[in-house]
Amino acid sequence: MAALGDATENALHGWLTQMPRLGAAVPHAAAAGAATLKWLLICGFGALVVHALLSRRKT
Repeated sequence: MAALGDATENALHGWLTQMPRLGAAVPHAAAAGAATLKWLLICGFGALVVHALLSRRKT
């Protein structure tokens, strides 16, 4: 899922930087949303890994 968010972000940023598209608010917001989703998923995965490691130590 994070890779899909990253690919979406990259595609949108590629399209946005081909030429100035300063009036394209929706693609800018979509790229920002995809980047946010990507990082939330990465951080969530990291938190789950830490939780699993800490849970193993207690038993």
